[in-house]
Amino acid sequence: LCGAVGSTMSGKPFESNQELVAQGIGNLLIPFFGGVPATAAIARTSVAIKSGAVTRLTSIVHALLLLLSALALGPILRYVPLAALGGVLLMTAWRMNEWESIHFFVNARLRHALIGFFITMLATAALDLTQAILIGIAISAVIYLRQSATSTVVTSSPINPQQLQGQGSPITATCPSIHVYYLTGPLFFGSVTTVLEAFETAGDYHTIIISMRGVPLIDAMGIQALHQIVEEHHARGGEVIFTALQPNALEMFKRTGLFELVGARNIYWSSAHAIVELHEKRLVAGCPRCHAHGDSCHVLQMARERLGNQPTPPSLPTASPSTHTS
Repeated sequence: LCGAVGSTMSGKPFESNQELVAQGIGNLLIPFFGGVPATAAIARTSVAIKSGAVTRLTSIVHALLLLLSALALGPILRYVPLAALGGVLLMTAWRMNEWESIHFFVNARLRHALIGFFITMLATAALDLTQAILIGIAISAVIYLRQSATSTVVTSSPINPQQLQGQGSPITATCPSIHVYYLTGPLFFGSVTTVLEAFETAGDYHTIIISMRGVPLIDAMGIQALHQIVEEHHARGGEVIFTALQPNALEMFKRTGLFELVGARNIYWSSAHAIVELHEKRLVAGCPRCHAHGDSCHVLQMARERLGNQPTPPSLPTASPSTHTS
């Protein structure tokens, strides 16, 4: 933490692993010389940076001056008033604050950042710095989880043939039994309820395409929710296709068996590719939903007429998409 604060104040890069290893080795060796294990101090670090220190010799010079003061000036230092030392500490604490950041939070009206700042400040005054830091980290984690949960969006939309034609697709009409769901945001325990609610109407369609391009990460609860969606849709006799899986999402699919449950043939790079291939398959084999209900699919008839150089009827009307957010 001290290194991160110093890096922010000085603008220089900070290697946390190197710092931890160095402190660990030092704390392992110092007891053999009668010393007490310790760590870096934010107060002394900030004072050194504000005073113009730029090299690693700062801590060594500081230690030597303290040693010299204790050995040579000890009898004199005891006459320094505590009020004077208190003033030095107050100025140090004042200069440690990132006033530019606080000013930015206030002007931008970042409510969550201000709440975390004031609670941490009060905890520092009421408790101690270590406990205040832990409280501040906990508050920041809660705020982040809440914002992540509300940022997850599931957009349900029918296929737009005009958009596909703009990408070079020959499709002029779309099968009404195919529906696309676009997931955006992290899929974790805080957003699982939103995702499951969005798929409550998935049973109205034989084939659902789930685009995962906007999903940066999936946790255990998120992958379990996807398992539930796939299993329920398969139980209804439907088909589930996933597209645009991120590398970490694809790894989670394989580790949990969802990849085998869906099948490699139902994993596509993009939703457009999946839609075109689905229509090509149904043009040859027919629509499984229409076979089940004994209906005649006018979309397939239109496609066959187009292949036979007959006039193509107008495209199906496109319904407005529905969006689910938490």
